[in-house]
Parts: sequence; structure tokens; C-alpha cells
Amino acid sequence: MPPPTEEMWKNVAAKYKKMWHFPNCIGAIDGKHINIQCPINAGSTYYNYKGSHSVVLLALVDADYKFIAIDVGSYGRNSDGGIFSQSVIGQKLNNKTLNVPEPAPLTENGDPQPYVIVGDEAFPLKSYLLRPYSRNYLGDNEPNKIFNYRLSRARRVVENAFGILAARWRCFRGHLEVQPEFVDKIVLASCCLHNMLCADNAFEPDNESLQLPEAALLNLDPLRRNSTREAFQVREKFRDYFNSDAEMTTKRSTRSGSMESNYIPTGLAMRSETKGTMLVREPTTVSNIFLTVLLFACRKYLFFSTHKRLFVYLILLVASVVGDFIKFPKIYFANSDTFLNQYLVKLGWFWTLLWTLSFLVTTSKVFCLNSRPSITMHASRLVVATFFWYFWTHAFNQFEDYYGKCLGSRGVTRSACKSAGHLWKSFDVSGHVFILIYSTLVMISEARPIIGWDKIQDVLRNEENARREGKKVATTFSSLKEEELQEMKTVYKNMTPYVQVLFIVITIFVAIWELMLITTMMYFHTMPEKLLAGIVAMSTWFVTYRGWYSSSFLPPLPGDGFFKYQALQKSEVGV
Repeated sequence: MPPPTEEMWKNVAAKYKKMWHFPNCIGAIDGKHINIQCPINAGSTYYNYKGSHSVVLLALVDADYKFIAIDVGSYGRNSDGGIFSQSVIGQKLNNKTLNVPEPAPLTENGDPQPYVIVGDEAFPLKSYLLRPYSRNYLGDNEPNKIFNYRLSRARRVVENAFGILAARWRCFRGHLEVQPEFVDKIVLASCCLHNMLCADNAFEPDNESLQLPEAALLNLDPLRRNSTREAFQVREKFRDYFNSDAEMTTKRSTRSGSMESNYIPTGLAMRSETKGTMLVREPTTVSNIFLTVLLFACRKYLFFSTHKRLFVYLILLVASVVGDFIKFPKIYFANSDTFLNQYLVKLGWFWTLLWTLSFLVTTSKVFCLNSRPSITMHASRLVVATFFWYFWTHAFNQFEDYYGKCLGSRGVTRSACKSAGHLWKSFDVSGHVFILIYSTLVMISEARPIIGWDKIQDVLRNEENARREGKKVATTFSSLKEEELQEMKTVYKNMTPYVQVLFIVITIFVAIWELMLITTMMYFHTMPEKLLAGIVAMSTWFVTYRGWYSSSFLPPLPGDGFFKYQALQKSEVGV
């Protein structure tokens, strides 16, 4: 980053005054903890107040969210203000060797006031660094509140810059698993690239540009909060200016109805006096939070890696050989006449079709823009699944009839053998294992459109905002006509409650199927009979959902329509 010049400081101050209505401001300063893996033998050196290990990025930002100067590498346990006082930025400002311009008047005929930077309560009050009034000085003091409001608007720029930085370089959203010296280089490089992306013109490096040297990483004494009388006087001058500026006070009162609007720079055309035109998320309620947590738990359970799930099924089926030699203690689920077995498992395909078809129709109304032919095409997957269910269960019965024999009578059919009170001996492929595994896999596959469902409302909102502002922004819904977009919005809003409830119901039934599957493995059939049924169920699912539907032949995969749900949100599930 180039060393700041007096002319550069004046340009920064002019932009702060124009965009954020804060004169003589040459930057906003704040610190950000960069989470890292605890270095070896570091002890509590990098341990911060949030309970993680970090190094601190201290940054001074201009009105365009670009970094003017940064200091990175200080220990996470130090405060923002303490790091500032020991940093090169702080020392140069304190020694007046940073080319800051001479004081300039806030008003046309006013007394000259120093150029300042703005920070939060973590920083000390200096003649060149303004911080807000503490709560003890607020109360009913309206002038102090107005000063805090104006300072907060200007200071928010640095927080936004950090947010943009983390959004562009996602590594900052987690822990950097490198040594602290490499963390410094990563952060410095990211900040430089950030400035390049924020620049209006092409980036041309200056041969004389240099990086500010790192701050000395010392064990610091507690930061003293005592401020000089001069610092208090400077803050009071700015406070008086903000309260005497009738135009700015009027703007605050007319725009203070929204907390968000208090921080919108009026220098941007789309954000000037257009309050209420931007669509935002609706407020979150307690019930919404509870529902979100419940849906998250359901997704974590239902979308556990399919490959791992199949592997667990195979292990349990093979391990069920133990039940061929050792009788497990009887429990409630070991009885074949239980409620779950009589009314759920024996009607298992009915329940599978009921919930998956309902979920398929409600989601396809959104993904297919309420197109009946497209919805019918998606429903054909369940027709195929029903065919294989019927084919295999019928084949299992035919196999048992053909290779079985009656103990007590010869040359009779199975029905005649059982009518005579004899025992029919055969290789009885477990229909229960087949229906339970196959139903589980089908329900999980058909429920996958829930992934990224919440993201649809964000894309819809962004598309509507872009159209209101006359911008041509490429989104998933850019190709839709206005009436199609509104229909999409209406259908999505109407279907979302049903989709959420049906997804929870599907999760409950999958849990029941897996519970009954474990019971069947323990108490019914022999291991080869269960293993063959399981392999048939898993193979049938794999051929259809991973082979057939993934190809160009119809029917399509769940969620495919005029857009693909995978494009909206990266899957949080395993393969």
C-alpha cells in the first residue's frame, strides 16, 4: 500500500463529507480477529475474549471501503485500543509524521479543527481520534446522542469493509490452519486484492509503494483511558457542529425511522431518499427460530452421506448373522403384531408414496413454475419406483413358491400346505428389509429439493430489487417475465409451509423405517435372506437415482426444473 500523502488525506476527507456527512474525517479504524489454529507452545498468547485463538487485523479504511493502512499480527488477547497505541499507525499519528493536513474549519467561517479518524469505544479519545460518548454521558443529552449517531454512520464503513473482505475471501470465515507468520502474509495479500477489486480504475502498482512495517508484538500494559483536555475539546467542537448544522439534523430526523437507513450513504444514487424501496428479509420470530433449528436437525439426519448410510446397512445385514445363532431378548418391537408393523411397515409403500408424492408436487410447483406437464414428469419417478417395488416383491414370492417344499406333505402348493397346517420351508427373501431400505432411499432422494429452498427467497428478492432499480443483474430468475416472477413469488410463499411440514414428516417416517429395519435384522429371517433383499433394494435405487435419472433420459432428477436447486446453495450433505 502506498504511503499516504497530504493530498490523499484531503481526498479521503472530501469523500467522507460527501457520502457520510462527517467533515475532516480521514478514515474509520477498527480491529478484526482472524481466527487461527493455536500455535505450538503459544499458551494463552493468541487467546482472545471470544474463546478462540487469533491474530488481530487493525485497519484504517476510507469512504470507499478501501484499506488505507493496516497492521496485522498482534496477539488476539490484546484490545483494539492497546494494539492501536503500539502500532505504527498509532505512533505516526501521535507523532504527527503521517502527512496529515493542517487543521481546517468545519464551517466556512469557523475555527480550524484537526483532521480526525473515528473509532468505537475500544479506542482512546485523542485529538486526532474520536470515539462516541459513553452511556454515562448520554441519558437525555440529545446533542451527545446526535454526535454518536453521526460518528456511528461514519465508523460503520470499516465494519462493512471487513464484511466485504470476509465475503470475498471465505477463508476468514473459519480458522486458518497455518502458522502466524503465514497468516500475516495471507491477510496482507487479501487486503491488497480487496483494494484492487474496489478500485474504479485498473490497478497499477507504484514502484515507490511500500508496506507499513509490522507493529512490535509486545506484552502490553493495560491501556489507559485518560484523555487530554484538548481531545475533549475537539470532540465537543464536532458535537457542536453536528447540532448546529440544521440540514444534517433534519436529515437524521426524517430518516431515523429505520436503523438500517441511518447508515446508508446518500452519495449513492440507489440509496438516496428511496426509503422502503429495497426489499429485505422479514423479521425473525421465536417460532421461526425453532422451526429453523428443527429443519436443520432433520437435514443433518436425513442427508447423512448416502454412501456411508449404505455401508452401515451392509455391515448391519452381515452382522445380523449373530441372530441366527443367538436369540436376542424379546422387546416390544420384536412382536409382528405391533402397531408399527401392522399399520406402517405392512403398508410401507402406501405411506412412502403418500408423503413423497405430496412433497414432490409442492416443490415441483416452484421448480417447474406450476407447469403440470413438468410436475407429471417428476411424478413418473414414483411410477418407476412403484413398478420396481411390485416387481421385486412379486419375484420374492414366486421364488419362495418355486424353491420351497411342504414339511408333512409333498407336491402341494404353499397355500395348500399352510391350509393343511403344515410348515412351508423355503429361502424366504425378506420383503420387510427390501421395502424398508428401498422406501428410505427413495424418500431421502425425493426430499433433496429442500436443500437450498430458503435461498430461493433471497434470489427472488435480489431479482425484484434489480428490476426496480433498472439494473441488469444476472440471477437465476433473470429470464422470467414479470408475471412469471410474481407467480413464482406467490407459489413459493404459499408452498413453503407445506414443504417444511412434509419434510419433517418424511424425516419421521425415515426414522421409523430405520428403527423397524434394525428390529427386522435382529429378530426375523436369516442373514442370507436379509442380505439378498438389502442388496436388491440398494441396487435398484442406485441404478435409477444415480444412473438413469442422472443421465439425459427422462424422468429428471428431483428438483430439476427451469433452474437447478444445486445452483442456489452448495449442498451441506455428503455424496
